Amino acid sequence: MNVLRTTAVFFMAALLGGCAIFGGDDETVDPPMELADFEAGVDVKRVMSAGLGDSGERLRLALRPVGDGTRVYAANAKGEISAFDGDSGKRVWRTNIKAALTAGPGVGDGRVVVAETNGTVVALDARSGDEIWRSDIAAEVLAPPVLGGERVFVRTVDGRLLALRGSDGEQLWFVEQPVPALSQRGVGAPVISGDSVVAGFDNGRIVSANLISGEVTWELPLGIASGRSDIERMVDADGAIAAVGNDLYLSGFQSRTAAVAAESGQALWARELSSYAGLGVDWANVYLTLDDDRVVALTRNNGAQEWSHELLLRRQLTAPITFGEYVVVGDFEGYLHFINARTGTLAGRVRLSKAPIVNRPYVMADKVYAQAVDGAMAGYQIRTIERN
Repeated sequence: MNVLRTTAVFFMAALLGGCAIFGGDDETVDPPMELADFEAGVDVKRVMSAGLGDSGERLRLALRPVGDGTRVYAANAKGEISAFDGDSGKRVWRTNIKAALTAGPGVGDGRVVVAETNGTVVALDARSGDEIWRSDIAAEVLAPPVLGGERVFVRTVDGRLLALRGSDGEQLWFVEQPVPALSQRGVGAPVISGDSVVAGFDNGRIVSANLISGEVTWELPLGIASGRSDIERMVDADGAIAAVGNDLYLSGFQSRTAAVAAESGQALWARELSSYAGLGVDWANVYLTLDDDRVVALTRNNGAQEWSHELLLRRQLTAPITFGEYVVVGDFEGYLHFINARTGTLAGRVRLSKAPIVNRPYVMADKVYAQAVDGAMAGYQIRTIERN
């Protein structure tokens, strides 16, 4: 079933990407926008770097750095997980579980959790890297596990959201949604909000479940399938979900971007804006990478558009991450772009690698971290350039 579904996904990607598999004309497809000169507003300095090893260039795996406030953790596709000191950038430990990985790490409650290609979830001790437990969930995972409330939450490609006990990996409950015949490869990571965990599904629905019992408290359609073909009817709710206070911010492919009340799922506002990559949020705005790689800012209170950045079109951008007064996205040529969050103007650019950055960067304290698919990882600090 997974093989058939993956084949269908790559067939769909070829069609959407304009590949001439039926003799079409590639010249009709607009190329990625060339990078233009700009006046820098920030000085970007690399403060740590590491070579992690192969991170799954052809598979777009969900491998990205993540931190616990003190250390940063990262993994490669061949099963090697590393911990780095957040201040010095030095490697603290490295563990090889000798199995191919598809997603992670997830961090919390003193544990580091990754997912193997064979449907096994593995938990390590965050202090030492020693293995604590393994749990066979019998499904591929393409989103980083999320930890909280002594639970590990895993969103699988077969349409399930599972809760595993943090101490030993025993499965406690799951909720399930039907999987369409055709969908985008990848799933969005769950988000913990209060006493609930919220996840998006391939049928375009968002589901909120109680952390402890798994009881579904609400669900809503982020998008409604329409059109004649399977491609036209795709409404994946796979974009990143953000929780801020009592509100959730959601986005999906060929569906909407919306703000909803976390407790009830009641819509606060919605915009007809589609995003496969997902969104980021700060105290004022919601930042969104649209399907054509425009980056837009919407006000949190009503969804009105503040600005639209159109200098990175078709560069296969990641979801945005907010970093101080800036919004950061990665692209298919290994660049990180720093956009002024208030004005939408490009403020800085740095190249991590010649390989693509396919997963959203990660921010901890005064550093932003990113990982390319060739295993290059780095942390950066920025300094605003003062002008007379």
